[in-house]
Parts: sequence; structure tokens; C-alpha cells
Amino acid sequence: MTEVKTTYRLLIILVLIAFQSEAQFEMNGTAQHSGGGDYLLTPATGGKVGSIWFEDKISLNESFDLDFELYFGTKDNGADGIAFCLQPLSTTIGVSGGGLGIQGINPSFFAEFDTYRNGGDPNFDHVAIQKNGNVHNGSAKNLASAVRIRNGVDNVEDGQWYPIQVKWDATYKKFDVYVDCILRVSYTGDIVNSIFGGDPLVYWGFTASTGGRNNEHRVRNLRTNLIKIEDQEICANSNVQISLPPTSSTFTWTPTTGINNIASLTPVFSPTQTTEYIVSYNGFCNTVLKDTFSVVVNSAEGSLGNDTTICDTETLTIDAGSGQSYLWNTGATSKTIDVNSSGTYSVQITHNNGCTSSDDIIVTSNPCVFDYVAIDTIYLCRGTSETITATNLTNGEWSGTEPFKLNNANEIEITPN
Repeated sequence: MTEVKTTYRLLIILVLIAFQSEAQFEMNGTAQHSGGGDYLLTPATGGKVGSIWFEDKISLNESFDLDFELYFGTKDNGADGIAFCLQPLSTTIGVSGGGLGIQGINPSFFAEFDTYRNGGDPNFDHVAIQKNGNVHNGSAKNLASAVRIRNGVDNVEDGQWYPIQVKWDATYKKFDVYVDCILRVSYTGDIVNSIFGGDPLVYWGFTASTGGRNNEHRVRNLRTNLIKIEDQEICANSNVQISLPPTSSTFTWTPTTGINNIASLTPVFSPTQTTEYIVSYNGFCNTVLKDTFSVVVNSAEGSLGNDTTICDTETLTIDAGSGQSYLWNTGATSKTIDVNSSGTYSVQITHNNGCTSSDDIIVTSNPCVFDYVAIDTIYLCRGTSETITATNLTNGEWSGTEPFKLNNANEIEITPN
């Protein structure tokens, strides 16, 4: 086993010298982005390998749907075919020869679309579900037995594009492959634990290869909820550009406000307020794939509150709210300041995302007014009481001991013993 692994790693180094990154996919070997949503994996030349891998891992703890079209060339019983693969190793993988570019990659889980009849293969172009880089049908690593790629058709190397759907249901641990909207092969099993050692994070992509025989291999029109658009955060009166998965499929936006070009794969968003956007792709077989993300707009206004009046014996604490740093017109750099005099107080706030906002507040300080109730003498009989009310009492308080009893802020009751 060690010797096989060593040979495999050396082969990767030799055949995958050409490497580039484009449009969220890492491309290896002869793979290249032909424009739009079209990727060439291999030309119709012998001894070639090409692969594309999405640059970020996905979690198999979450379900996914993926629609795409495959092109297998024009040479009947040419070589060799295309594989859709999940593997945790790297984005620079692919092996030439008769193994569809995936042979020997361990661990791996893949759907093979095989167009060459190797020993043990059926006498037609077939699709099967395999694991751990083994492309031989009939082995223990054959998870779903080979059937015709297209129902009732032996040869798909006919210059046509074939619509494919692969679906992973994380709840029921079920993987399905559809061709022309017809379920062709299916596998149910805990691939996270049985194949990937309990780690749900894997790369996904496509591989193809040619050997002594050859064909042109292509993939296009990727439509999927695998590629998530991250939430974005912008400053007020600014914008952000996002990139959609490369596809020539029809897509729509909801809502369309704040988008400069709803037909572009790289639209610019400039909403005036925080907005949740939904992009919907028309999938095969009347399916619709959706992705949702938000553009959070940080207000240019601060939050010091309304202008206010205080008594000249009071101290007012002004709070600038959440932010990363602060600069007041008083020179203070704290989140709050204490003021006790009239003036206009302003602050500039720098937020965590680099946006800045500002606000000001006018504070008016007036002299405090004290109202006194002067009482020299009150004569009361035992068993009676007298209530004294102070009018226009503002921020005042009574003082005294029994027989005074405080009724409310303005009154006391006197009851002699």
C-alpha cells in the first residue's frame, strides 16, 4: 500500500505542472476556462489529464444540489470519461491514463461517467458510484453498479451535451445521479464516517483523462447551492461587487433594487439600507436553485440622541454606541463622555468594518430653580394631621424626622404625637 501511494504522488507532480486559478475553481493539467460557464477538461489528445476543483471545502453535513452538463467528445469508445468527485486532499489532484483522472485518489467518493470499456466494464458507456479512486466495476469499492449513462443509449460520445444532476441528502445520507431528469444510480450510506474518517469537509470538482485513446471532455452550466455567496457589509453611500458561480444558466434577483446589472455574473450592489437578496437559477427538470445573502449597510449617522437640557448642577453622560474607535470634539477618545455645561458635542465613530459615522448633540445647561416652603409654626392637636404641599417642586427633596411623613415628591404629612 505504501508503494502504491508513493507512485501516485509522484505521478501527480509530473503531470500537473501547469496550474492556474480562475473563477473560483482551481484548474490543473489541460483544464481551462473557455468562457461563460464552459470548462475544457481535456482536448482530444492522448495521455492528458485535466481537473477543476472548487477552491473551498464544503460540509457533507449539509445537503446540496448540483446541475451541470457534460460533453464526452465524438469518438465512440474513445477515452476515457469524466468523474464528479468529493475528496479532502487538495485542489491539485488528477491522474492521466485509464482512470478518468480520479484513479488512486484515496479517500474519495465519486460518480464516474466512463466511456471506455476496460476489463470488467459493461459493453456500453456507463455511470456508477465508486470510492477511494477505484474505477473497476465489480470490485468491493463499487458502491452503485454501472448502468447506461443515458437510458436506452449505449454510446454518449456523440457530440451532444448531457444534462446531469447530482444530489446529496445529508439527513438520509443519500446520493443520487440523474441524467435527462431520470434517476440512473443511487447510493445510501454514511460516507462521512465510512470513507472520510468522520471529517465532513471535502473539496468537490471534476476530473477527466485520456490514455492511448482520447476524446474531448467538457463541463458547463454549473448551477448549484454548493457555492454560497457570503453576507457583505458596506458603508453608507458605498457599494460592493460579488461574483456568481460561472454559468450560462438563466438567473433572477429578488429584489432588483440596488443592483447595477441584474444580467451580470459580477454585479455591483449599492443598497441604501440593509437588504436581503435572493438569486435563483433555473435548474434542469423544472427545478430552481436558490442562494440568499444580505448586504448590511452601516449608517452614516451616529446615535447620540436628541438635543437636551440639564440643570447646571447635573452631569450628563453621552454614549456614542457601538464602534471600534471614537474621536470627540473635546479631544476625548472614549465611548462615553461626561458633560455639565452648555455646548455642541460631536463624535466621529470608526466601526469594525472601517466605515465611519458621526453625530452631534446640543446640550443646554440652565440654572437650577429651588422652591422653598417656609413654615414658621403650625399648631396641631393630637390625633389630627396636616398635609403640606410644595408647588412647582423640581428636583427637590424634603428633610425632617418624625412626625413628618413623606407622601410623594411634593407633599409631607405632619401627625403630632
